[in-house]
Amino acid sequence: MNKYSLFSFIFLGIFIILAYSIISSEFAHSGRIQILTIILMPVIGLLIGLKGKKGILKWVPIILNFFSICSIILLFLLANGIGEK
Repeated sequence: MNKYSLFSFIFLGIFIILAYSIISSEFAHSGRIQILTIILMPVIGLLIGLKGKKGILKWVPIILNFFSICSIILLFLLANGIGEK
């Protein structure tokens, strides 16, 4: 496994742990730092994953990080009431 793919999976894991902690409301009131971290982890994982070698181990973390970015965007849009018209 390439080190860039490994780091991309690590950033995805950190995102999953932080998102789960917000959903389970353990750290629901931790504030802006946690929200900023949740936004940055998939973006950094996506950028690091793009540096990886060719093959399936390059594209799996890229696709997973892209889907996590899309889910963050969807949740923020729903939280701001854009989905309710």
